Amino acid sequence: MQTFTERFEAANGGPIQHEGRELQKSFSLPVKKGDSFELRFLRAAERPVQGLGLKCEGCKLMIADTVAASIALWTDTAPESVSIQVVKAKPGARVIIFNQWRDEKYGSTMYHLNNAAMEIVPQPDGWITLRCSDGWGDPDFNDLIAALRLKPRQAQ
Repeated sequence: MQTFTERFEAANGGPIQHEGRELQKSFSLPVKKGDSFELRFLRAAERPVQGLGLKCEGCKLMIADTVAASIALWTDTAPESVSIQVVKAKPGARVIIFNQWRDEKYGSTMYHLNNAAMEIVPQPDGWITLRCSDGWGDPDFNDLIAALRLKPRQAQ
């Protein structure tokens, strides 16, 4: 049986189907300067340590006093709820969000391997639930469950 990684490769990174779920390699969030979004960790497997990677394309994010174009949020160190501001953004900017996990033997960050995938479930209240399977063993979309909500910049 092919891994999700192999299936995403065959689909040129596009969505794949698995047991009635549409799966993505990552979630792309279009943003503009002044936007913000809230990210909440709802559930995470204890092993391996789970997290979300945020990679900016044409923008920069600020969490607390840290401004960066690439951020890792880990369930063992990040607060349950994180507020993120878009402080710089070019036209067409986006934040790519993907699930990651920490290799227990070496402590390195692992992502997009084996059966890593994300089910993106929009909710009626405007939140988006991210149900993530890490790359360990069989697919399990309870490895990491997070929710996010974009708060567009208020018109002046």
